[in-house]
Amino acid sequence: MPTGEILEHMFDRSSVPVFDVHLALGPPCRESVLMLLSIDPETLSPADSVAAGIGAERAGRLLDGRQLRFLSQAAGGHRLDGDLNEVGQELAAATNLYPVTASVRTDLGCSATRRLPTALTLLEAGVLTQRHVEKLEQATRELTDEQARAVDADAVPPGPKGLASRTATAIARIAPEQAKKKTEQIRRGRTVLPWSDPAEGVAGIALQGPLDQVAQIKAAIDTDARLRLAGDPRLLETRRFDVLYDWARDRLGLPPAQHPDRPTPPPAAPAGEAAGPAGSAERGRCGSCGRSGPNTIPINVTVSLETLLGLSELPGDLDGAPIPASVARELAADGRWRRWIVEASTGRLLD
Repeated sequence: MPTGEILEHMFDRSSVPVFDVHLALGPPCRESVLMLLSIDPETLSPADSVAAGIGAERAGRLLDGRQLRFLSQAAGGHRLDGDLNEVGQELAAATNLYPVTASVRTDLGCSATRRLPTALTLLEAGVLTQRHVEKLEQATRELTDEQARAVDADAVPPGPKGLASRTATAIARIAPEQAKKKTEQIRRGRTVLPWSDPAEGVAGIALQGPLDQVAQIKAAIDTDARLRLAGDPRLLETRRFDVLYDWARDRLGLPPAQHPDRPTPPPAAPAGEAAGPAGSAERGRCGSCGRSGPNTIPINVTVSLETLLGLSELPGDLDGAPIPASVARELAADGRWRRWIVEASTGRLLD
């Protein structure tokens, strides 16, 4: 069908409905979807167009949820991990989706309808996205159906923290052994993978591992990368690269690299003379070698007193990401302490 005919079919200009901004901004429903399909975008004001765009996003989430239910029903509610299932192949053939993508979506529908009813309902209500449901399904995949439904009921309803943090907390409470097992799997699977694109003349190194270990590596790099001389035009990410590159050349016995966009550092103070206000001691670095000394790298860990004392296994927080209780205790053991009193039920700061 030509594009013009498609548009005429979508928008019946002979009977343009009245746009209801409250309906567009409310929970997605049959009436809101029909209104959005019937309205002509050219008849809307800029403000109403924004409301219609928001409504369209929520309507899309409603249809995403309905699709998962339809695919689950077609597959009989049984996921076939790793296989190109028949339902997925039919979906791919009809929609030009990649066959693996279509099969994975079918499996997601089967899991969501059976194990994650709260998440699926909130997807259809426009509160969650399909990506939220995917991440929750991945996090609970190794749990039993009963455990997954308990995590779904506990973590999915909106709360003071993000869904990932609420999910980690719920899993630690409902399936603590599974949380420990996953942590060990991640530790054993730590990797550094180099890649290159000769055609573009670019390469990279992908680092993957436990949150706490990667955070320590990043903090160590940033300790040097954040030392910025006056007139230095380099971005923080560029300085991070240069820190690692300088370390590599030093490790290989090569002379220091010359970076044309990096200003020349001031000469080091003679032996026996104290460094000035911008000296290394004030920045927590060794005056003789320039390397960071012990206990100078800042890593922000948030942990409850109960977890710290070993009375609870609820996860801690590392720069906004959940980490196992044992890891939080380890990182907090030698840290410099600042006390923050929070309300247990909401996480709201009290003092």
